[in-house]
Amino acid sequence: MVGKRFNVEKSAKLIAPQRYNLLPPDKILSYLDINTDDNLADLGAGNGYFTLPMALTGATVYAVDIEPKMLKELKDRVRVLELEDLNYIVSDLEQIPLANQSVDKILASLVLHEVPDWKKTFLEIKRILRKGGIILVIEWKAEETPMGPDISERIATEDIIQYGNSIGFSASIYEINDSQYGVLFSSTSQE
Repeated sequence: MVGKRFNVEKSAKLIAPQRYNLLPPDKILSYLDINTDDNLADLGAGNGYFTLPMALTGATVYAVDIEPKMLKELKDRVRVLELEDLNYIVSDLEQIPLANQSVDKILASLVLHEVPDWKKTFLEIKRILRKGGIILVIEWKAEETPMGPDISERIATEDIIQYGNSIGFSASIYEINDSQYGVLFSSTSQE
């Protein structure tokens, strides 16, 4: 399982200038329609590629990552920005130490393919999401692309949508770039 996780030694790639063309944070985060009173979770936050722009909205942000080294890099980047309401959580994504229904909006960018059981993780995401909340999942297309993990590690768009539908979500698909897709999930039931 460890072979699937992102190599911390390559963390500079996560904030490299060319990544901003492939995954423009402002465009991606616009799908979440963030308000200052939102509680947000960035799952697989890493060194803060999306976490920092989320925090700059004034919302409360939970940066969740399994790697303490990645969150340390994020803290180092945050230090000069004087951001409040940014919370660091070292955790896997199968048992996130957040209360039930405590988060309004969740971003899981390029992380579900790295967890041991993405369906179990998705149920955990549902647990921490408030009623009426939304989830944005960004993943690698399940086809040969110029970059990304081995095709055997990727999650097909239709598989993640079908599973989301089966646990009470409706989905909207977004073309992110030639290698990645986005799915915005919203609750279809009042469970």
